[in-house]
Amino acid sequence: MRTFAFFSCNLVMTKTITLRLQEDKFQRFKQLAECDNRSISNFTVNAAWRFTEEEGYMDDFENEEILSNKELMDSIQRGCEESIKGKGKLVEL
Repeated sequence: MRTFAFFSCNLVMTKTITLRLQEDKFQRFKQLAECDNRSISNFTVNAAWRFTEEEGYMDDFENEEILSNKELMDSIQRGCEESIKGKGKLVEL
């Protein structure tokens, strides 16, 4: 297993994170980065960014719809408060 750190592409301030990969996965990242003329750090940052933009988050319309639903937001707030107090139980599906 290899460990390496990469930096975000932010001119204001960067943060360092560590990513642990098995050797075969590291080699694949390295190969893909080289094919794209990028460092592994830059390739990984861009791949993670593309994933979160395309898959990981809801769009603005969906987000606004949720935030404007007072009943839903109240229910979420109650659930958070109850969770912090240790009330309820986790149900695994």
